[in-house]
Parts: sequence; C-alpha cells; structure tokens
Amino acid sequence: MRVLTRGGGNLIVSVFPPEDGYYGPMPRVSTTEPVVTDTDNGISKRLYTERELEEYFSPDFRVVYATTLRFEDLVKSKTYLRRVLTVVFRRQ
Repeated sequence: MRVLTRGGGNLIVSVFPPEDGYYGPMPRVSTTEPVVTDTDNGISKRLYTERELEEYFSPDFRVVYATTLRFEDLVKSKTYLRRVLTVVFRRQ
C-alpha cells in the first residue's frame, strides 16, 4: 500500500471484525488465525481487529479515524447483527 499512496495520502480499509454476528460465531479454520469459511458459499474470510490492522500497516501509516458500522442483515431467513470495521489510515 505504501507504493500506492503518497505521503499524507489516505487509505481506507473495511473488514469484518470477530464481533460480526454472522462470521464471528463460525468455527475457525485454524487455531492460529481468525479465518472462517462460509459454509453456504465456501468463501474464506479473515476477521480483523482494529489493533491488528494498526499493527499491520504501521509504521508507514497511522490511524486517523476508525468506526464500526452495525446493522441487521437477513441471511437465509435469519437476522444477524452485522458489524463492519472501517479504518482510515494516513501515510506518514
């Protein structure tokens, strides 16, 4: 990402956190990383915390804003409280 952004540029990252009501309860693929596989479509997803993202993008980027969007989502006739973590980073 450093190559794609210039100094002072922003990078916006949106991910599912472990607290997501749909993906969060799913069994982990591995005991070492929070990766889940959706049994309905076979797609694997890595769940991230804000701290993990901050550590991953540092020291080249610093967090300037973070928020979690919460909403209800109907999946296969069941309602889930979904969460999407969005973090805005600024390149140093």
